[in-house]
Amino acid sequence: SPTSPNQLRDNVKLSHYFPDHREAATTLRVKDLEHELRRHPRRPLMMNVPAMQLDFDLFPVGEEFAVLSRNLSASGIAIVHTQSLVGKIAVLIELPEIGQVQLLLRIVRCKKVGQLYEMGGAFFDRR
Repeated sequence: SPTSPNQLRDNVKLSHYFPDHREAATTLRVKDLEHELRRHPRRPLMMNVPAMQLDFDLFPVGEEFAVLSRNLSASGIAIVHTQSLVGKIAVLIELPEIGQVQLLLRIVRCKKVGQLYEMGGAFFDRR
């Protein structure tokens, strides 16, 4: 049986980063989102979005926080926050006709806009 934290991490599979929303949320694969958004490469999506910073192994780091989404495409999402974010993040968004969806993203760009930061996140599948 595993005894060290690293051994425990190797044996744990996280299924949901937002336990408060577990009942309502589903997890989409990137391929599902590509099909859903195929006709509209970029859609405006202005809403507060729960987010969770992830470590290298995709485990949550710190507390849940909120970002503001700007737009969504099949390959990523633009978000705005008061701080510059880096690395990997889990977000929980509400998609029409689908409901709440948990998505994993890697921050690929960050630009300071006034007192805020606009970031681009590329979606990826947990493997």
